[in-house]
Amino acid sequence: MCRRPQLMKFVSGLSESDVKQASLNAFKELKSGDLRAATDAVCVLKGVGPATASAVLAAYDENVPFMADEALEAIAGIIGPRKYTLPHFLSFAEQLRAKAKWLNEQRAANDDEKAGNAESWTAQRVQLCLYAEAHDGAATGSVHSKMKATSPATKRKRDKSVTPPSAKKKNEKPQEEPAKDQDQSLRRSQRKRQRPSA
Repeated sequence: MCRRPQLMKFVSGLSESDVKQASLNAFKELKSGDLRAATDAVCVLKGVGPATASAVLAAYDENVPFMADEALEAIAGIIGPRKYTLPHFLSFAEQLRAKAKWLNEQRAANDDEKAGNAESWTAQRVQLCLYAEAHDGAATGSVHSKMKATSPATKRKRDKSVTPPSAKKKNEKPQEEPAKDQDQSLRRSQRKRQRPSA
């Protein structure tokens, strides 16, 4: 909501009866299988677009995925860059529904007893997995970048304290490699100092 503060004013100004009526109309359309009409029914509310409508519809029916930024980014290679339009939402929902169907088919073909007890895949569950992966990957990426930021000397100190004494003899060559990396980084920094300032 921070990106578009005006929307919050619109949504706050909606009456309870308007929201209830729009939601009931949307749920009726959704039961008949018309996602476009269901989304349009929620979007009649001032300040509500396809992304917000998808949140309402996903809360009602798990076969409708929430239009989360993380999930949109995850399949941008398939449906194109992130857009908050109805056609883009319908394409997004179609892709996640197809993936849920495929996952359910794989599960059924697996004949695994554990798979039989598992919950069915839905478009919303696929979306939640994409969301979780985006945030898990971001956390892993930040740890990875912090690891890269440490100097080779720090890495060696850490490695020595963790490595058991019996394994130290086997690990003599890897200790030489960080020194080589340190020489390369020194050379890079020396090259940077030699460049003329622009």
